[in-house]
Amino acid sequence: MMNTNTTFNFRPSIRPAQLELHIQRFNMTHHASCLIAIAKPVYQAINRNSSNHPFIVFVPSQTALRGVAYLHESLNHKDRTIVEELYTAGGLQVCIVSCNMLWTLYLFSYLVIIMDTKYYDRQDHTYDDYPISDILQIID
Repeated sequence: MMNTNTTFNFRPSIRPAQLELHIQRFNMTHHASCLIAIAKPVYQAINRNSSNHPFIVFVPSQTALRGVAYLHESLNHKDRTIVEELYTAGGLQVCIVSCNMLWTLYLFSYLVIIMDTKYYDRQDHTYDDYPISDILQIID
């Protein structure tokens, strides 16, 4: 049972920026096909909501990060700093981020997209859901 003396719940009006949450479900068993199917709605959401604002797209693994400016856990400190500074200064409008970095990322964004809520567990060879704490951290 949670201790109510150490648990806080803030009203949405306390947020510095209004949060609008949209969830779109994709029910496909083949993970690679699902990511391809998600790409078009992601592109449409970006065009519709963030034409002149920075945005972040969280992806399930760094294999989905090819060919764009991105942050992932294997980047060295210097390269990560360069990407973060360019994004913060407005030199990059989009930052693609591996979900493994969500607890160490301190970038602000007008739009955040989570491309998938599942990750591949190499030990069990299964796709598992992200914990709700990770999802809440992403949208915070």
